Amino acid sequence: MSSHYILMMQLLIFLHLLALPRLFCASLEHTLKIGDAVAEDLESQRNQLLNAHDKVIEMKGFTGRARRLLNDMTWRDLKQKLVLVGIIIMLFIAIVLVVYYRFLGGGSSSSSNSSDSSSSSSGGGGGGGGGGSSSDVSQNNRSLFYYPPTIS
Repeated sequence: MSSHYILMMQLLIFLHLLALPRLFCASLEHTLKIGDAVAEDLESQRNQLLNAHDKVIEMKGFTGRARRLLNDMTWRDLKQKLVLVGIIIMLFIAIVLVVYYRFLGGGSSSSSNSSDSSSSSSGGGGGGGGGGSSSDVSQNNRSLFYYPPTIS
């Protein structure tokens, strides 16, 4: 029985050795399939990276245009504010001049008082002070506002 056992073991070893190349081939085919799958994945990732790179370049252009647009808008806003401040200053100066000449005298009220007294004393008479009215009108035309002469 021992020779039968040895013969059986040798037969199993022989069959096993015959199966080894098939195992190697199967393992090699499996390795090649895995390698092909990895190569396809790498190619897909490469294409994704190239597309992402193109999109990054496109976004860089968009951000550059947006930055220029924002800078233009900022300068336009600053110019408009400067114009508005200039208008406010001019209006303030005009208001100050009107208040000065109208309410505080500004030099023209003293000359109109002296001309009123001289025209009324010279007897420019008839019709209730017509002569005095014309001098008031000429004096008032030099001021900022015209007020009709008052009858006294």
